[in-house]
Amino acid sequence: MVDANAVKEKAAKKQSRRSRGASTASISAHKHCRICGININAKVEVRVCSDQECIDRNTKDETNQKRMRRWMFIFLALFSLPVLIRLFGS
Repeated sequence: MVDANAVKEKAAKKQSRRSRGASTASISAHKHCRICGININAKVEVRVCSDQECIDRNTKDETNQKRMRRWMFIFLALFSLPVLIRLFGS
């Protein structure tokens, strides 16, 4: 049989080792660039580094996302329009 107290003690020891070994105070607050993944300042509004390639790619991705949201809204309206006409039309 499994000794429940021994398992709890082992888990508590591992937890205390983790909290002692990995000090989160030594890691400064930071974010990662959405494109390349390097560390950037946490106070930056846009999560992109200062590399021009990353800025261009992020701008392109944002415009694509806006375009896709518009098209999804248009398709939703087109597909829900006949249902609404049937529901309220008769």
